[in-house]
Amino acid sequence: METIRELKKRQNSASNRTVYITVTACDQPAPIDPNGGFSPPPQLEIYVSVSEDNKVPGPNKSPQTTTELDRGFGMVEVNATSNVYIGVYGKNATAYQGVWNAEIAVSIDAPYHYYHDNENMAFVDSDSSSAYLSADDPTIRTFRK
Repeated sequence: METIRELKKRQNSASNRTVYITVTACDQPAPIDPNGGFSPPPQLEIYVSVSEDNKVPGPNKSPQTTTELDRGFGMVEVNATSNVYIGVYGKNATAYQGVWNAEIAVSIDAPYHYYHDNENMAFVDSDSSSAYLSADDPTIRTFRK
């Protein structure tokens, strides 16, 4: 005879749970005047609310937690007992055209995306859709005995 077991809800509203929210910018608007010098557009911002009073988090709303992406990466950790509401916002920059493309991941186990600040990271080459980075400066040779 087969035993039927009741499935347990993954979220328990009676307990506090850490929620990890990570955002990585995959593509960003480009300067309208490419000869005007390179300056990246303003970074995306993450807005997170755990309140039923703010189901659409964004600029000038409360209560919420906010952070600005740093070099295309951002992470927010919140303690939640119920629903979590997420908003990602890009400031209107009239000197740029195009759209943002970002990947958002949410986990209760650990952050999905990571950012490792490597002082030895060197820019090597790029084209319109990709970049080649090296963990060591390719112009410096180190000889070992």
